[in-house]
Amino acid sequence: MTAPASVAAAARRRGGPPLSLVAAVSTVLFLVSIPIGIALTDHVLPSPFAGTDSIVRYYEGNRTGVRVIAFLQLGSSLPLAVYAATATAYLRKRQIRVAGTFIALVGGVLSAGALGMSAVTRWVLGETPTDAVDLVRALHALSFVTGGPGSVAPLGLLVAGVAFPGSAFRILDRPTVVAGVVLAALAEVSMVSMLWDGAAFLLPIARFGSMAWLIWTGVAVDRWAGRPLSQPNG
Repeated sequence: MTAPASVAAAARRRGGPPLSLVAAVSTVLFLVSIPIGIALTDHVLPSPFAGTDSIVRYYEGNRTGVRVIAFLQLGSSLPLAVYAATATAYLRKRQIRVAGTFIALVGGVLSAGALGMSAVTRWVLGETPTDAVDLVRALHALSFVTGGPGSVAPLGLLVAGVAFPGSAFRILDRPTVVAGVVLAALAEVSMVSMLWDGAAFLLPIARFGSMAWLIWTGVAVDRWAGRPLSQPNG
C-alpha cells in the first residue's frame, strides 16, 4: 500500500478528525489572542485583583481589541470540545469503556464551556459603558473566574481522563502519562487562585502545559486509533 493510501486508510479507521490538529487549532487561537490583544489595546489584561481604575482604563476606548480577544478565545473553546468528544469516541470504538473516557468528555466540555462563557462575557464588557464602574468590575471578575480556574480545572480532568486509560491500555508511554498526571494535578490546585491571588501563576502553567500535552498526546492517540482493530496495543 502506498503512503498516501495508508494514511487515508488510517483516517478511515479513526472515523474522526486528527486529535493533534484539533488541539493545535485550539492552542494557536488562544495563544494569538494574547499578543493581538496587547497590540490592539496597548495594555496587558489586568488582574481581577487589580484596582478598579486599572480595570476600567483597560476597557476605555478598546472596544475593538476586546471584541477580537473574545472572538479568538471563543474560537479556541470549540476545538477543545471537539477534542474531548473525539478522544472519547476513539477510546469507546476500541471497547475502552472505563470511567476515564467519560471523565475526559465531561472535563473537556466543561472547560470549553467555561472558556466560551469567559469570551462572551469579555465581548459584553466591550459593549458596556465604562462609567458603570461596578458592572465593569463584576463582569471582568466573571470573565476571569470562568476563563481562569473555571476553565483550567476541568481541563485537568480532560488530561487525566486521557492519561489514565492511555496508561492502562498502553496507548501512551510512561513519561507522557506522568506529565499528564502532574499537569492535571496542577490544574486542580490552580483553583486555589479563587481564594488566594498568589496562586494565579499556576493558571498559565497548567493551561499551556495541558494544551501542549494534548497536542503531543493527540499524535499518539491518532496513530493508535488508525491501526487495524486486530492489531494489539503497545
